[in-house]
Amino acid sequence: MKYPYTHILIRYGELALKGKNQGKFIQSLENNIRQKLGSSKNHLDLRSERGYVVIDARNDSEEDLRAKAEKLCQVSGVVLVSPAIFSKENSIDTLYPLVKQVMGSYPGEKKSFCVRAKRADKAYPLTSGDIEKKVGKYIQDATECKVVNLKHPDIILHIDIVPKGVFLYMEKKKGIGGLPVGIEGRVLSLLSGGIDSPVASFFMARRGCEVDFIHFTANKIQSDEAVNYKVAKIAQILSQYSIHSKLYLMPYIHFHLAIVGKKVDYELILFRRFMARVAEALAKKIGVQALVTGDNLGQVASQTLSNIVSTSQAVRIPIFRPLIGFDKNEIIDMAKKIGTYDLSIEPYKDCCSLISKNPKTVSDAARLELIEKNSIPDYAGIMEATIKDAEILEIKNGSIMG
Repeated sequence: MKYPYTHILIRYGELALKGKNQGKFIQSLENNIRQKLGSSKNHLDLRSERGYVVIDARNDSEEDLRAKAEKLCQVSGVVLVSPAIFSKENSIDTLYPLVKQVMGSYPGEKKSFCVRAKRADKAYPLTSGDIEKKVGKYIQDATECKVVNLKHPDIILHIDIVPKGVFLYMEKKKGIGGLPVGIEGRVLSLLSGGIDSPVASFFMARRGCEVDFIHFTANKIQSDEAVNYKVAKIAQILSQYSIHSKLYLMPYIHFHLAIVGKKVDYELILFRRFMARVAEALAKKIGVQALVTGDNLGQVASQTLSNIVSTSQAVRIPIFRPLIGFDKNEIIDMAKKIGTYDLSIEPYKDCCSLISKNPKTVSDAARLELIEKNSIPDYAGIMEATIKDAEILEIKNGSIMG
């Protein structure tokens, strides 16, 4: 049977709890949806109602409608996405032919079913239970589905009665939830080639932040090779959630040359302090409010409590660490879910692994400052040279912009 769906029903979660500020949150969600689907205001028939957003997809092919639904599941703030039939007429008699269309489009074997009805319009003359019973009886009489199973049905038909009509659908695709990107400002994530920092970046996007990325490379990256760089590919995946980001590739060679040949203890933590300071300087230039790292307490030598404190004390800008108390397996599971895991485990030598083979696990900020003063006298100049040699990639919806 022909694919019956005409609209895409989008449900949001905590946005409904925002009170007087809800309009601002919904507007941000709408803007993100338009950007995600690559549509201007004139090319996407989208409207918001209390509790949901709906897209008119009557002119879309089945393939296009399905593709839009999948993309919408990556938009922060979206909880559920359902291809649906919408009708302005919602009387029980007008529902029956729509029910037959939806049930007939189910591709699997029709063993058992149930009907779940909701009434956002409490003035509707039938209760939810009445709707379920009447529609269920119709399905048994008019379709191949004969067995009702309220606990574990093969098919669930959802009927949502709203003030302006009715939605009928089967699927409830899970979105990532959270808040719309941009509603909480912009952050700069220190992105490595590993598993953790991409997941940390994802969590910040899900909490409503625009996320840019900074990565330190062994040498200056040329623009023609940057697009094929492993970290650039990870940033492309993350931009499916952050929507529009920039990746700043910073060479660490200037720092390396400053300490090469010198007997300097604490190389790794000194380098992490240097990265934080460069990121802070860049953040001031581009209007970023906080830094983000994938630090996970006690996971590696640089992430002991002592060394995390020493890194934080190198800068004044806040450093967010959304993974600080996670179990490693939890991080891996999330990396797989968002699609960064396979790239993250590809062989790659990041700067931290090159800096020191036997990193110190305990440090003191005052002692580190003294080492920096004695061993790297032109600290500001090294930072300036690092930022000057940056290669910048603009990334939108999974693609590097020309």
